[in-house]
Amino acid sequence: MCVTPAGKIGNCTCGIWNCCHIRTKKAPFSQSQTVSSHFLFLPIFHAGGIRSCEGKVERGVSYVRANALKGRRFKSLSEENLFLKQWESQVADKRIHGTTRKQVAACFEEERAHLQPLADSPFPSFQEARRNVHRDSYVEVARAFYEVPAELIGRQVWVRWDSRCVRVFNERMEQMQIHTRVEPGQFSHVLGARGLHAPVLSSCRYWISRAGVLGEPCGQWAQGAFDLRGAESLRSIMGLCSLIKNHSASAINGACSKALKAGTYRFKDLRRLLGQQTEQKVFAFADNHPLIRDLTVYSNFINQFHSHEQHS
Repeated sequence: MCVTPAGKIGNCTCGIWNCCHIRTKKAPFSQSQTVSSHFLFLPIFHAGGIRSCEGKVERGVSYVRANALKGRRFKSLSEENLFLKQWESQVADKRIHGTTRKQVAACFEEERAHLQPLADSPFPSFQEARRNVHRDSYVEVARAFYEVPAELIGRQVWVRWDSRCVRVFNERMEQMQIHTRVEPGQFSHVLGARGLHAPVLSSCRYWISRAGVLGEPCGQWAQGAFDLRGAESLRSIMGLCSLIKNHSASAINGACSKALKAGTYRFKDLRRLLGQQTEQKVFAFADNHPLIRDLTVYSNFINQFHSHEQHS
C-alpha cells in the first residue's frame, strides 16, 4: 500500500481554508489536517463544479459491483477474494480508462515512482466536536465531565475523544488538556491543580444565594452540597434553582427537607423526592350535621313501608 505526496479532494467546500476561515461541524478542517500530517501528504481542497480539478477515479465500488460481482455467487469469502484478484489483474488493469483514454496498468507504472509508503502505525480512530466550557470550567463528553483551564469559561473548545483519553484544544488547535476517560456522571481532575478557581467560586456563591431565596431548606441543601462535593455541585445547585419553573416553592422546600434528613445531596435524588406523592391530610369527620338525618328516621320509614304492604 502506498500514498501520494499530494491529493486533490473535490466537492469539499467544508474543508476549504480560505481568508474567511470557514469551518463546519460536519467536517472541520482540523480532521483533514490531522490525517494529512499522519500520512505525510498534502491535501488540495476545491469546491465542486471545476472540471479541471475533478478527480479521474470515480465510482470504483459501483464499477466492481456491476462488472465483477454482478450475477455471480461464491461459496466462501476466500473464493471471492481469489476471483477478484484475478479479475483485477486480467480485466480491470487491462482496460482503457474512459476519461484518461489510457490503460490503467500503464498509468499506475508511471505513477509508481512518485508514491511513498504508508505510515508505520494506523491512523487513530477518534471523535471530534465542539463543546462549551461551563461555569465550573468543565466540558461534557459522553455524559462525563472533564476539567479545562478556567480562562476558557464561556468559550468554545474542540474536544477529541476515543476509548482511552479525551483531548481538549483551543481554536488554534493547540492542545490545552488531556484526560483519561471516566465513567458517565463522573468528574475528572488535574493532578496538582486542586482547589477552586475564582470564577468557579463566585458562581457557586451566586447560585447558593439564589437557592436561599426559595427558602431556608433550599439554601441549606445547596450549601451542604457545596461543602460535600465542591465545584462538582454547581450543576446540582443550578438544577435546584430551575425547579421553580415547574414546581411551587413549598414543594421544593419540602423535598429539600427530606433530602437533608436523608443526607443525600444529589440532584437526581431531589427530583425523585419531589416526584413522590405528598402525604394525604387526615380530616376529622363530623358526627352530627343538619343535612345528615339520624338513622332512626330511615328505619321508621322502612318499617312503615312494610306495614303498609301487609295491610294492603
